[in-house]
Amino acid sequence: MSIIKVNDLNFKLIINSEQIQAKVKEIALNLERKLFQNSDIITLVIMDGAFIFAADLFRCINIEMQPKFIKIKSYVGETQSTEILIDHVNIEIFKNKTIIIIEDIIDSGNSMFELITKLKAASVKEIYLVAMIIKSSQIRSEINVDLFGYNIGPEFIIGYGMDYQGCGRGLQGIYQKMI
Repeated sequence: MSIIKVNDLNFKLIINSEQIQAKVKEIALNLERKLFQNSDIITLVIMDGAFIFAADLFRCINIEMQPKFIKIKSYVGETQSTEILIDHVNIEIFKNKTIIIIEDIIDSGNSMFELITKLKAASVKEIYLVAMIIKSSQIRSEINVDLFGYNIGPEFIIGYGMDYQGCGRGLQGIYQKMI
């Protein structure tokens, strides 16, 4: 078992980089099948965490997509906040477009619920939500995750874009906080 220390916490490896890359290829293939006939696709990458997943996904997909980046903040340290902060973005550019939201992790779903509500109000054509990790036992908002890599428990994780106090994003695997 691989154990690392990040700041003041210990983490154990739960998903290695080979498993992640295999899952990225599987998600890319499924996404291509869903979007084969679509044009005017905009990918909305949720920063900071999803940039690594998005880059890997873009390299595996053979469909032309226009990437856009947006920052949503719902965590302070390892605790999820009740306040959701979404950077200002001109929602009108998404009108009549197919939107693929790429997210690293969906915990409660509150952030995605807020974003999807704004996108629907802008008359987008359709929305696909893609995430590397979901915590289905924690999802409170009524959202539909179209494609995801792994469904895990409520434990705090880092790596592959996800951080703890700004550290751990560059880890190639996904690590779970040890209790």
